Amino acid sequence: DFAPISMVGYYTFLVAVNPAVPAKSLRELFDHARANPGKLNYASGNTSSIVLTAMLNSLAGVKMLHVPYKSEPPAVVDLISGQVQVMVSSYATVASHLREGRIRALALALSQRSPLLPHVPTVVESGLPKFTITTW
Repeated sequence: DFAPISMVGYYTFLVAVNPAVPAKSLRELFDHARANPGKLNYASGNTSSIVLTAMLNSLAGVKMLHVPYKSEPPAVVDLISGQVQVMVSSYATVASHLREGRIRALALALSQRSPLLPHVPTVVESGLPKFTITTW
């Protein structure tokens, strides 16, 4: 039998968009998705991003087309190129692309803001108080 000893840490997952998407916030992204049903694609590169995006879509009442990838790096390439418009990704995978402006972060899937991205609000701050998923 195994028993947990302590929490090591949490993953910083975030909602990112291609800069061509007009949304500057998570709320604006969902408004844009509602106004353009079926026009937005979202990428997933791991199980956490599948679950996180499904919960976001459900809570916001939007439908975006899911485009699954085997891992995050090829999904990020397509996010940057505009083949997909939205992605929930780990911070480590997209950090350099965020700094260089190739993608834009809209919200963090954390319980509080991260010192890595202090200007990016959490999903709860962005208007979805029932969002409760934390990856660890």
